[in-house]
Amino acid sequence: MKKILVTAILTLIPFFSQARDTWYERGDGGFAAVCKDGVRTYELKEAPARYNYTLDLGQASSVDERVEYLISKVEKYNPQRASLYRGWYKTFFQEAEMLPYTFQPIDDMGLAIKFPDCTIELVVFQRAPKNSKEARYHISSVWWDQLSAYDKGALVMHELIYRELSLPPSPQTDSETPRKFNGWLNSVNSNNVSVQEYLTFLQENFITRAEYKGIPILLSGKDDVTEEWATYPLEFYTNGEAHRVTLDNGSARGFVGRDFILGTAGEPCVYEGKLQTFGVLNFYPDGMIQQITRMNREGSLQACVATYIPPSGRGFYRANSWNFDQNGRLYEFNFTAMGNLNTYLDIMDISGWHLRVVPPGIGNVTFLVGADYGLQSLKLFGNVCYDSPHRTIQLGDKPSLAPAQSLNFQNMEQEVAKLPPCASSILQ
Repeated sequence: MKKILVTAILTLIPFFSQARDTWYERGDGGFAAVCKDGVRTYELKEAPARYNYTLDLGQASSVDERVEYLISKVEKYNPQRASLYRGWYKTFFQEAEMLPYTFQPIDDMGLAIKFPDCTIELVVFQRAPKNSKEARYHISSVWWDQLSAYDKGALVMHELIYRELSLPPSPQTDSETPRKFNGWLNSVNSNNVSVQEYLTFLQENFITRAEYKGIPILLSGKDDVTEEWATYPLEFYTNGEAHRVTLDNGSARGFVGRDFILGTAGEPCVYEGKLQTFGVLNFYPDGMIQQITRMNREGSLQACVATYIPPSGRGFYRANSWNFDQNGRLYEFNFTAMGNLNTYLDIMDISGWHLRVVPPGIGNVTFLVGADYGLQSLKLFGNVCYDSPHRTIQLGDKPSLAPAQSLNFQNMEQEVAKLPPCASSILQ
């Protein structure tokens, strides 16, 4: 009955942002609800009314204390995001200017509630400065001075959140999602949630990036043409441990004590000019990494490979997918680069031989890894030949119905002797 009554007395007003305007040109607004009973940061009135959140009133004796309290909530699940917000807050007031005026409203609110006997006033206008003399945050002291430390902390947090969520690759175009995230953080609803609940909240609200156990992950993305949002794989076991997460593109360290550099021959994973996710990370129920594999979807990353540095620190392996046993030991990896190579690609060096994939690519090569992380053998459906002058083994596309071929790396010279010589060298 209470929810019906709230719906009856509130009006939802859509604020439409200008089409295709970029955030740094249009700017972002932090708003207050100016009502007969006082002035409040807008989402502190919106969160209980629209989302049925219960406000968290703890630790608000100063703006610093309140902002740190909210950032510490994020830090429990997302240390990288918390570090970003702390860095921005450290210089917040150095980058701000107080102006003794009211501001003309801007149209970035999205869908917003108009409360009875209240006006919606712009308190903070944020825009990337055009030069070193311009402030990033422009604050109306008319309304700022009427806010409590609790409300000021929430308003500052709004600006930090929106600053992040307005960044590529999938920027928010209005403040609706930043307000909801901020309202949630300012409520008891975000207290003591699980990692699963935290990440699920972010994904359901199309917040693009997060982390899981220190690993950068992608939760969602927006198509540049259709502007439709899509979510990436995120699944959990019943015990709360992640089953599948989607790896963010870039460098990541610490996978089961080993090092990976995600990218294509040292470059970011790119498809049609757009940064892409590297792939999906699968876990065993106890939290150990089971498999890293590329995305299986349209626009899949056929040429997106990872460089793996073995524990010995010697050499490197490149592959598209990796399999680990329950003790965290890499035992198998696969390489695929089909139809998209215009030059050779080194996979690895072994026993004085260079393994190279030649254009146009190869469907699949499976490498088996020994207990000491040394390579044991490979199996592939494709062409294999050797280029003796350059100590190179060339791997190429398979003829139709070709049988599987294998190489035993423990007896490399004998194995190479069984191969046919290459008709031509890729290095000529």
